[in-house]
Amino acid sequence: MHFLTSVLAVLVVSACSSSPVKESTPANATPQAPTATAPAAASSASAPAQASPTKVICKMGTDERTLESAPTASGCELKYTKFGQTSVAASSAFSTTHCDRIREQIKTNLGKFGFTCE
Repeated sequence: MHFLTSVLAVLVVSACSSSPVKESTPANATPQAPTATAPAAASSASAPAQASPTKVICKMGTDERTLESAPTASGCELKYTKFGQTSVAASSAFSTTHCDRIREQIKTNLGKFGFTCE
């Protein structure tokens, strides 16, 4: 019985020692933060995104859904309107790629439900 208690005590101490792992995570995130190339890449990524449609209208009968990409200072915001109510479906502070990807996913999902998008 004393042996089981000792084993449980060791397990509890070992489980509590996992907190230093969390301290190492921010250290891993630090090298990613100084990526000064991300804003430069965002500029080049923005150019192709501007060529893609910024407003997409999907219809099924009288039901109409609108997806509209709006550029921000260094990224984008994707607005989704249905039943006359607009909400932000996606946003990014670094490029327009994320908004474009989410717009295409929403278009695909609406197509599965019978909407036709232009």
